[in-house]
Amino acid sequence: MTATEEASTEAPPPQTRKLADESKFILTVYKYDPRTKETRTAATVPASKDLKGKTLQEIRYWLINTGALNKNLAKRALCTSNGGEVPDSTTLTDYFAMNGIAADAASGTVYIKSGGSEELDESMQSWLSKGLDLSGKNAPTLASIQAATLSSSYSHGAWKASEGNGQVVHPSDLSEKQWATVLRNNDMLCGHYLKAGRAEEELVFTGLEPRYYPAFAIAKRQIPDYDIPAGAAEGDFKAPSMDFRIPRFRITDKARVDVLELKSSLQVSMAESAFSQTTVEASIGGSFCGVSAGVKAGYSGSDESNSASSTSSSQEFMYISYDFPRVEVYLDQESLEVSAECKRDLDILRQMRTKEELERFYKKYGHVFVPQVQLGGRLYSIESSQSFGSATKEQRTQMMKASASASFSGYGAKAEVSASHEKNTAQEKTSTSSTYNHSITWHADGGDTLLCNNPPSWCPTVANYQNWRIMKRNEGVDLIEMIGKIDGFKDIPRLVQYIDDVFVGFKLYNSATNELANKAVYHYQTAYERYPIVNYPEGRPKFSFVLQAAAKKTQVYWDHGIPRMKYGVSYRPCIYHEGNWYGIRRTTKADHFGREGILYAGRDEDSNISMTLISNDGKKKPEDTVGTYDNVLLAFHDMKGEYIGSVEVEDDMIFLGSKNMLNFELHCV
Repeated sequence: MTATEEASTEAPPPQTRKLADESKFILTVYKYDPRTKETRTAATVPASKDLKGKTLQEIRYWLINTGALNKNLAKRALCTSNGGEVPDSTTLTDYFAMNGIAADAASGTVYIKSGGSEELDESMQSWLSKGLDLSGKNAPTLASIQAATLSSSYSHGAWKASEGNGQVVHPSDLSEKQWATVLRNNDMLCGHYLKAGRAEEELVFTGLEPRYYPAFAIAKRQIPDYDIPAGAAEGDFKAPSMDFRIPRFRITDKARVDVLELKSSLQVSMAESAFSQTTVEASIGGSFCGVSAGVKAGYSGSDESNSASSTSSSQEFMYISYDFPRVEVYLDQESLEVSAECKRDLDILRQMRTKEELERFYKKYGHVFVPQVQLGGRLYSIESSQSFGSATKEQRTQMMKASASASFSGYGAKAEVSASHEKNTAQEKTSTSSTYNHSITWHADGGDTLLCNNPPSWCPTVANYQNWRIMKRNEGVDLIEMIGKIDGFKDIPRLVQYIDDVFVGFKLYNSATNELANKAVYHYQTAYERYPIVNYPEGRPKFSFVLQAAAKKTQVYWDHGIPRMKYGVSYRPCIYHEGNWYGIRRTTKADHFGREGILYAGRDEDSNISMTLISNDGKKKPEDTVGTYDNVLLAFHDMKGEYIGSVEVEDDMIFLGSKNMLNFELHCV
């Protein structure tokens, strides 16, 4: 069982409890913090008396393997009650003796360091205990923080953030469970849904909505622990696995201030969602993060496919943000795996293959995923530019910064806006000036949001990881493309790209080539997974499939719900096999394979040829349906529509380029 953690600066009293089983004793584990010299109860467990002869390394492994301790303590040193490190080769009996516990005692205690193995000196502890100084006088590189000097009534030394209360867990010390809390609190594994609307008869994105369902989960990765105590030989207990579900991160704790001018509702929504300035300004067009408004409308079942190249608005906004970052998290395809629920929905999408099912997926998981975010706290305000009168953009920026700085110090904001003009009829120059007074109402992301209008009190509350919120998102990526980079889901982008396509299966037979199907073998090493289409002798390994023609639903004839090809229609040959997409292609000079025109199936590659079926009996009309046992000729074209030729066979290899069309018997599948 796990006891309630109680902080103490003194060693706990000797244990006097006993177990009914005489072969066991009670072992209580305390975490010792070398920075505060406090101890906290971590766990109390029954243990076999045989453990008393084991080394401290084995005891630590045993505690972790039984679940009494978190595995991120696998390399932490055991110590005495006052923090002195004890070598791992020491037996538990000798360790008890160091702490004044008898070898035959019915209970015992061990201490394990919860922080680094080296204690901080008093001067460093004093420095760490100081609050965050936002005066900016010692940080000349943060020029934006100095903007408050524009107002003569503002004093830089008027305020410092108050010191925080309680123990702070630093990012490097967060456990898997604590990181899971951070990720869950901020929906970092979820996507964003792009809302579309109309502006001047064109479709544009109007806002972002975070989704509630996580598309991803953190994948396990091995994390080396450099706080390794004195080693000991391995005993009966193996070291626990050092694989953790902890994201990649780096510390970024430089305070800053940002001021932006926003010109569309999408930009306002993005600023409120903490997207970076570069991403916000880039969204002025009709696309965002690789997703276009036209594509979104198509998935929604709309006939409108236009996207705006630019937008305009009669109302502009000024945005200012005071940022107090703590850590930056990076989530790439190697750090992620697809969540269990998302896997189930992707399997449904593979089976259904409809726009309606795709839109349901988007509404659940979103269009955009942001792989790089900054966590911490921020105070921000968005106000209409009209409230600043006719001031220039630079003047409005100065006013916003002065107002923001004043709200931190308690002064009223004051900024001067001057103008001059010269009379043509006299040698007199006059100047006029107006005084602008403005106050800011803050909104808070992170920290204790109840204190958002009291910045000095709010600031130290950002230190608690439970209060971290996303304060900056770098440019997002297409959610589908991100999923497609993860093993087992590389077919998803192609599936979405051709979501409106149907696949017509068929086989071709010829007296000279035998069966022209079921023939993808001899994988040759390239940067891609490619299989030449061959005529293989019996007994050789084969990759079993049938050829398929990809086409729009309007390009096929529907025979009681079954799609059939038509004569004279251009189709893309491909293979969609067991969730994998293979485009039928021909080799070119760029492939450096030795010969052009070899027909092959390329995994996750688009077809670079098209195929047209021509009737060989002279009776079929171009629009007639191709049926089973029809005699057909094959004409191949490149993507520019130029005729390549038909197929020919040489040494079991299938080539394109023959000017003589071979006659085939087509079998529908």
